[in-house]
Amino acid sequence: MEVRLIACTEKPEEIIEKAYLSCRNKYDDVENIRKKRTFEERIAIIFTSGHFSVLEHANATFLITGISRACSHQLVRHRIASYSQISLRHTDAEKLEFIVPTDIRNNIKAFKLYRALIEDAKKTYKELRALGIKQEDARFCIPMGIETQIIFSMNFRSLIHFLKLRMAPNAQWEIRELAKNIHNLMKNVAPNVFNDKYKQYWE
Repeated sequence: MEVRLIACTEKPEEIIEKAYLSCRNKYDDVENIRKKRTFEERIAIIFTSGHFSVLEHANATFLITGISRACSHQLVRHRIASYSQISLRHTDAEKLEFIVPTDIRNNIKAFKLYRALIEDAKKTYKELRALGIKQEDARFCIPMGIETQIIFSMNFRSLIHFLKLRMAPNAQWEIRELAKNIHNLMKNVAPNVFNDKYKQYWE
């Protein structure tokens, strides 16, 4: 799995802070008011007061590669986002690898069964294509373990909701790993917003 942050709102915490202040003051006065507190102080007020709507003014875009379709199906359930995913209707499935869960890889019998399934699926797909079956129909025999890539964009409020759900201990392992990678990236670009100490306020 590789997670790349490929775009982000410039100075996101400043945008969030200005949005918050503009709800309480005339915008022409915001710049002077901003100087009275630090970003960290202002972000703390936003979280403790539950004024999460101002987080929607900052956005981030990620490129995710090396995850399974099982994982991406969970990701796209998060509605407030935009997604662009590699299409098996237009991409030859034979060019893609398969994701192997650790539990299966570490179990010799389970891995043998899984590998046999993958090899059989690839063979079936190739034979269907040789019979003139279109990719959009041949793909029906491909298991959910096939790798995919996806670009998605979310505002910070939606990201926080995503992280709350998907970094939880009971989340499925693959999307939990994805969420942790995203969280680490976001702590670099918006360290106050994605600070661990505010997790208790995440909605």
